[in-house]
Amino acid sequence: VCSFRMRVRALFTFRGEGPDELSFERGDILQDVEPAESGWLTGVVCGRRGCFPRSFVCEVEDSEKPVVEEVETTEEVVVVEKEKEKEKEETTEEVVVVEKEKEKEKEKEKEEPCMDDVVETHQAASRPPGFVPKAAGDDTRDWVIVQCKCFAGWVNNCLLPRDLHVDNLLQDMADGVILLNLLEVLTATSVGWYNQKPVLKIQKLNNTKLALSVLREKGVRLVGITPEDLVIHPQLEIIMTVLWNLIQHFMFRAFTPKDKTNWDVRGDMLRWCRHRVVEYGLIVNDFRKSFSDGKIFCA
Repeated sequence: VCSFRMRVRALFTFRGEGPDELSFERGDILQDVEPAESGWLTGVVCGRRGCFPRSFVCEVEDSEKPVVEEVETTEEVVVVEKEKEKEKEETTEEVVVVEKEKEKEKEKEKEEPCMDDVVETHQAASRPPGFVPKAAGDDTRDWVIVQCKCFAGWVNNCLLPRDLHVDNLLQDMADGVILLNLLEVLTATSVGWYNQKPVLKIQKLNNTKLALSVLREKGVRLVGITPEDLVIHPQLEIIMTVLWNLIQHFMFRAFTPKDKTNWDVRGDMLRWCRHRVVEYGLIVNDFRKSFSDGKIFCA
């Protein structure tokens, strides 16, 4: 008995976290592939069935080849063995190429700096001011550490009523729970049902997908950010970009002009700071001398 089922090839190595997720190596061929939940597929590799992200695989050219489900005769066994041998011969060159690419990637990782998770992937307009140091000799890592502390502090301050705390932006923001709670606090409305204790990667993706959907409904401008960017391969810059857009939208809203053609974000930040410290009799003229004595931070 034969049936036509999709066969795919792994573009990247995937490590399943839950019992239902399927682990495989780059270049592996997955059999009996069928659609699952949004953005996910199910398939078989090495005799094990499980689910995996659709973005990690691509369909092979001979996907319409029938898969033998039941082998009842000696002739059918011979046919199956020949097909397996043929597949091995066809994929030998691909495996060699994949191994060479893995070796190149390992060499590249050794040469790359420790801050490879902070990359230039999004538009500069959506980044927090001063994210990249102006001087070429500045220590980028120090800047990132300072900004991580600032953003984490803002998130923790917003979530005080809910007794939630963020220590590591990369880890604590990866399941969507913190982001959804933050949205409910900032908008004073419920985002609806979501998984409050996600374990599987697909549960974390669904939480983050809901959060991004709510952000767009509220008019928060996000440039090409997907749930996978925050869950599967999170990056500090993407997480801080999302938080910076939240601050711009909800904290500076009273100072944001309707016509954003010549919008001065730095000027809006100064006006917001002045508004927050005026009751203490403090004056904010710039982001250097005015903050040097620490009084503005305390206020």
